[in-house]
Amino acid sequence: MTGMVWTLMGLMKGWAGWLERAHAEAQGGCDGPLCGFVGERVANPAGRFPYAGECNRLPLFPRTAMRILLTSLLLTLALPVCGQSKPENNANRSAKGSTADALMDEWVSSWNRDEAAYIENGLAPDAVVLLGNGAPLKGKAAAGKDFVRGQMPLVSNLTVKAADSGMSSDLAYQTGSYTQRIDKPAGGGQPYTQTGRYTFVWRKLPGSVFRLKSVLMAADPAAAH
Repeated sequence: MTGMVWTLMGLMKGWAGWLERAHAEAQGGCDGPLCGFVGERVANPAGRFPYAGECNRLPLFPRTAMRILLTSLLLTLALPVCGQSKPENNANRSAKGSTADALMDEWVSSWNRDEAAYIENGLAPDAVVLLGNGAPLKGKAAAGKDFVRGQMPLVSNLTVKAADSGMSSDLAYQTGSYTQRIDKPAGGGQPYTQTGRYTFVWRKLPGSVFRLKSVLMAADPAAAH
């Protein structure tokens, strides 16, 4: 395996452990900071997240399922880069993003400009989005509907701080921390600032264009509103 694959393995292992701790905390009730981050729009006693699911929905996505999802995602991403070690040539990268950091900067700028159609177009056909410990959104249609068009009207002022990033001939990723404004909390609560962690992974499709393959985002427990 290439260095990129080993790096992603480390990132996924860290995410699995972090989500497991968040899930264990949420099992105690809806006061858990990650309780049902993605799901049906229902009343949330704590009013913390724009999408809040009932706590009795948590067993649908237990700790074992988290590990299976992350492991499957890693294997899906890793296969195309196994055995490849040559650095990517600028001429073969996407027109607007020659590095992983540039891809992320472009995505954040487009998100903050409410360019939903542009971001949807940039999703891979088999995109996977995982927000908090909610059920994963699988496929371009689901990710576009529930993540892009579902979340974009509810939040603003997204900023990211990269902790690590990398790029190979077929894969690019960035991981770090984020801050965003929750403008429309569930239950009509007051707007607040949310912080959390993220990992974005892009895969190159035929035609030398990078598309967003996976999004992992989860609010920090300490940042619960």
